[in-house]
Amino acid sequence: MYNIKVYNSDLVYKKTINPLTLKNEISYTENVNAGQGECIIRIETDFGDDSIVFGDVVRVYKNLDLLYTGVVGDIERRISSSFEE
Repeated sequence: MYNIKVYNSDLVYKKTINPLTLKNEISYTENVNAGQGECIIRIETDFGDDSIVFGDVVRVYKNLDLLYTGVVGDIERRISSSFEE
């Protein structure tokens, strides 16, 4: 299970994302002498939740190992609903 922590641009802790809200498997690229590539993290949250903003720093841990560190560069809000009859 992943542990995802969010910090502001000054690296002051803001929040930990509940791993149960994670909607995709986390993946990213990593190359020698090039660093880490894009990581897409999809979470289920309230539409108006603005606790994560552009420029925030995200750190992804698995167990106690730091897997990824990156800066939020894009936020896409999606609305979906399902109705059962």
